[in-house]
Amino acid sequence: AAAAQAQTLIEAAKAGVPFCEKCQHITDALAASGADSGKATASSPAAGGISGTSATNASAGSVQDVQKNPLDAAADRDEEPQETKTEPALRPLSVFVHDSFGVPREGVQVEVSFADGRTERAVTNSLGNFVVMMKKQHDSAKVRYSIPGEAPVEMTLREDFFIEMAGTDTEEGLRRRLYNLGYLLDDDLEGALTAFQATHGLLTTGEADQETRDKLLAVHDGEEPIVPVVDVDTAPLAAHELLEEGDQIA
Repeated sequence: AAAAQAQTLIEAAKAGVPFCEKCQHITDALAASGADSGKATASSPAAGGISGTSATNASAGSVQDVQKNPLDAAADRDEEPQETKTEPALRPLSVFVHDSFGVPREGVQVEVSFADGRTERAVTNSLGNFVVMMKKQHDSAKVRYSIPGEAPVEMTLREDFFIEMAGTDTEEGLRRRLYNLGYLLDDDLEGALTAFQATHGLLTTGEADQETRDKLLAVHDGEEPIVPVVDVDTAPLAAHELLEEGDQIA
């Protein structure tokens, strides 16, 4: 009987009849025959050999209908929205290091410790400035460094040592920058502006005019030195320029 069924399938294939259509007729006939004789069941080898999900050549077309094409599955995965992990924006901590005479020091090795336990190291540039990046805004940071000929320095940057701040067109921005540069003492804004102007050769008005604002921004951001370079004429004086004992300066 099995051989006859297989032959029927072969003949159907030669005649161009789809396997799935012919299989359905034969399966129905087997079911009816099994009900009468009790010899053929849905789980018998004969029934399994011609089922639509078997691994025989006759069922190859049906398997493609049931199983998804691997290439299609890969394409679906590509179309799925990918979650992009955004790294937190880094914030710069910029500090100037100068010696006890207020002179910026180059090549000083600095260690900065943050409250979360992270430590960063840097070396000051020609302006005495160094920059380290923070993963978040910290209220304070501890700075350690040593200058040759001077005692080691360990200091804690206070919570009002600001990195991100208002512009120089606001009083808050002026105060914070002047504080960071060491000019703002006893909350005397006018005195701090006057001292800054005198240091950098500006008119000492104590007022934040545009020239003073621009200079303060440039110095604080490290574009210009904290202490300006002053050209000093070191040439010896001529004899007639020297004062004799008892002479007074005119």
